[in-house]
Amino acid sequence: MSRDLLSGQRWVRYLTWRAMRIVARDLPPGGALLLARGVAEVLWFLDAPGRRTVTANLAPLIPDRTARQRAVRRCYRACAEQLALTLRLDRRPLRNPATIPLHDPWQVFATTPLSGPVIIAASHVDWDVVLTVLHAQRLITDLAVVALPSGDPWIDRELCALRATAGAQTLPWAKAARVSLQHLRDGGCLGVLADRDYSLGSSVTVTTAGCRRQLTTGPADLARRSGALLIPVAVVHGTVLVGGAYQPRTRNEVVAATRAIADFHLRAIAAAPGRWVAFHRIWAG
Repeated sequence: MSRDLLSGQRWVRYLTWRAMRIVARDLPPGGALLLARGVAEVLWFLDAPGRRTVTANLAPLIPDRTARQRAVRRCYRACAEQLALTLRLDRRPLRNPATIPLHDPWQVFATTPLSGPVIIAASHVDWDVVLTVLHAQRLITDLAVVALPSGDPWIDRELCALRATAGAQTLPWAKAARVSLQHLRDGGCLGVLADRDYSLGSSVTVTTAGCRRQLTTGPADLARRSGALLIPVAVVHGTVLVGGAYQPRTRNEVVAATRAIADFHLRAIAAAPGRWVAFHRIWAG
């Protein structure tokens, strides 16, 4: 949800986080999901600025106003469900990753586990499911993820510990480029979110339905510098969809791979826009 609702309220954020952790940990999976959806409904009702942002983000994908309003409401639910899943990584999961189907038409994972440096480029659609499935099904090993800081060090520490229970280490954002490159050169697997521009470095412009957005070339640049395979992955209607792998070697190939992965993710998002967690402005202009 929009963090603006609790901005400046450090102790409220802390108590809210503690309550969510206790509830997610101790409730049965069905109860945790039900409560998450209820909280999402309350936040959807209260968060008028967030609703406007999500509506603007979905507008190029859903021209019909009524359908778009329904999708905005589902986005709040999707965000709450994904947070509940993350908070239960050290307990019985909300979803069994061994039973989630994997569609791999390019046979990227024909040989498992995938060896060598690998970058998994996910989007803000059930990204935790993607990495959990790939790791639980032993398709990848030595997984590390790059995560933005939440603004509260104690939350960041707990999220690192939760990811560790799922077999993933968290790389510090302040040193992400250097540490990520070293992890890849050591033959590891890196998970990144690649559907928006968090970087202050090089980026490219992608146009969809007349709307422009900037995307960082960081994942493709890391692939070029480390020799890693760059694999776009998305969740569409409960299935993990794997795209074709890229291994850019030149600047032109970096740009082409970035745009191709952006197209892959946007097609997946368009198939289930209500699952896209898009609470920050996506489109330029």
